[in-house]
Amino acid sequence: LTVVCVKWGEKYGAEYVNCLHWGASRWLLDVRHRFVCFTDDPTGISSQVEVKPLPQNDGWQGWWFKAYIFSQSAGLCGRILYLDLDSVIVGSLSPLLRYKQGFALLSAADFSAEEDVADGYNSSVMLW
Repeated sequence: LTVVCVKWGEKYGAEYVNCLHWGASRWLLDVRHRFVCFTDDPTGISSQVEVKPLPQNDGWQGWWFKAYIFSQSAGLCGRILYLDLDSVIVGSLSPLLRYKQGFALLSAADFSAEEDVADGYNSSVMLW
């Protein structure tokens, strides 16, 4: 399993990456995994996190950097769990990891996300 996050710009600092890494590691004790952060600034990110650079001059901006993790250039393979930096893990990830289909993301049914769109999907957590 590879747990992945993406950090760009100044909205979320290294402490968000480190807290997410700590939470994932705490709740994946029995699961062999690595934690990868794609970022434009690795300053302050724990040495236990595998840091990879975001693409430069590829036209990616803002949250669109998240789409980069699906490219061949990202070099990801195998089972991937993507988590937004503002995710807080408060319990076991085992139920999520039992999902064996090809791709999963959050349903936004019955709640309105930041974009004020009820229903649809939310890419804060993705698994494939």
